[in-house]
Amino acid sequence: CLFPPDGRCNVCGAQFYTRFATIYPGNMWTAKCSYVKRLLPPLEGGEYDHRKKESVIKFLKYRLYGQLQSTLLEDRVDYFGLGRYRLEHWIGSHPSIQPCELHRKN
Repeated sequence: CLFPPDGRCNVCGAQFYTRFATIYPGNMWTAKCSYVKRLLPPLEGGEYDHRKKESVIKFLKYRLYGQLQSTLLEDRVDYFGLGRYRLEHWIGSHPSIQPCELHRKN
């Protein structure tokens, strides 16, 4: 990924997942500094953590009250980006992400 296959991407890794979150599994990626500067710092207990937990709580409440139909198979910490998975989710947390991947399935 030092030389991404697509000049338009700002984050590159082996595989990019979008099923339950925008992540690079294993937290292995390269990124343009201009993109990383847009992200909230991933400090434990900081604004990124606060917003992540707040969004998970809203998601679960909407689903509980029948206001949201979810395609997630089950509630798992890796799906929500909690615990050790929070940093795997961090790189994909800004809406300006333009991902590319090296192991693309056709």
